[in-house]
Amino acid sequence: MLGVSLQAQMEFSGFYQNWMAVRATEENDIMLIRNRVRLDGNLYGETVGGYFSVDVLNDGTNGEYDFETFLREAYVDLFFSNVEFRLGKQQVVWGKADGVFINDIVCPLDMSMFLLQDFDNIRMGLPMAKANLYLGNWMLEGLWIPKFEPWQFAEAGSDWEFTLSVPPDTVWDLIPNVIHLNDEELPENSLENSEFGLKLSTFLLGADISLLYLDGYADLPVIQVDSVTMIIDPTLEVPTQMDTYLSPIYYRSPMYGLNFSRPVFTTVIRGELGYFGDRRFSNVNMQNFTSDYFSGMMGLDFTGPLGSSISFQAIHRQIMDYKSGMVDDKTEQMATATISGSFLRETVIASVLGLADVNEDAGLGRLDISYAWSDALRISLGGFLLWGNEDTLFGQFDVNDNIYLKIKYSF
Repeated sequence: MLGVSLQAQMEFSGFYQNWMAVRATEENDIMLIRNRVRLDGNLYGETVGGYFSVDVLNDGTNGEYDFETFLREAYVDLFFSNVEFRLGKQQVVWGKADGVFINDIVCPLDMSMFLLQDFDNIRMGLPMAKANLYLGNWMLEGLWIPKFEPWQFAEAGSDWEFTLSVPPDTVWDLIPNVIHLNDEELPENSLENSEFGLKLSTFLLGADISLLYLDGYADLPVIQVDSVTMIIDPTLEVPTQMDTYLSPIYYRSPMYGLNFSRPVFTTVIRGELGYFGDRRFSNVNMQNFTSDYFSGMMGLDFTGPLGSSISFQAIHRQIMDYKSGMVDDKTEQMATATISGSFLRETVIASVLGLADVNEDAGLGRLDISYAWSDALRISLGGFLLWGNEDTLFGQFDVNDNIYLKIKYSF
């Protein structure tokens, strides 16, 4: 009979952070003033554990200084001889790539501030049940997510509002065609619409290898034609206007993935391969097509002198059954490079990040220099540079080049 000991110890930690960003273009307006207080609690025990994380945000970007409280994670752990259970709101990380999400799609992303937030805050926790089974050198992870949650995007009119591939109003056969975008349609909250996944991991021939399967919904919606209506002139009895109603919808798309990493002397080789079934893509006429989709990443991490490190990543994405006129390109290539180093007895850490969209001649660059004033206080100064055409991911934010200052006090 399984028994659970309730003897455990609670520990608390957290931090206060102020992040201010100023636009680097002619306007030089303030893009962000955000205060964040985080409280973390860890429960340690032999057979029971737990964790919670709460954020209190004070956003004064618009001069209103509203307070918001968020429960980032809150879960309970149960430990047995070779099985672990975790129940509650939690984050699950399934990826090997840095700054790019291929197989790491279990939890949705918070893109409301896009670049102006720490990478740890982009991933959002989900209520789920997770179990790990350990058998020798193997580990099987299973998870069940009862309710699908989509990505969170910036509000309309904000600096980081993403543009949707929605056609403008047009003239069709000499009749104006007015486009209307309805609210997105989320899957109904039912057992049938829940998501589940499996991850099988092992250490083989010096390599860390994982096989992944996720039966869930695609992270981003596809735009479909919901209805078309005509306005008829009562006198002439001829149509004078056509109204096309579009709806962003979410759909199931199973993912089959492979992660691996292996050290070779002072270099680490890592990669992700993801194959996504039944993905949907739109063409210029707002027709939807179904095709499987492939995404992969290969990365190299080098250790250099004086505590420096260099990382390169190459990403390839491809629509397997491409149709002429699709809005998305048949193939996409991206590349990233990161150089970082520590100085002055590791009190100063400097890093440079570059990400390039090879297909679209677009990308971003980031410079960050942080100084540890003490063990608890760290000050960071940096900035982002974005470029590309306005119809690209990074180019649409070309006017959002910025310089930022972060002050973080940990306790």
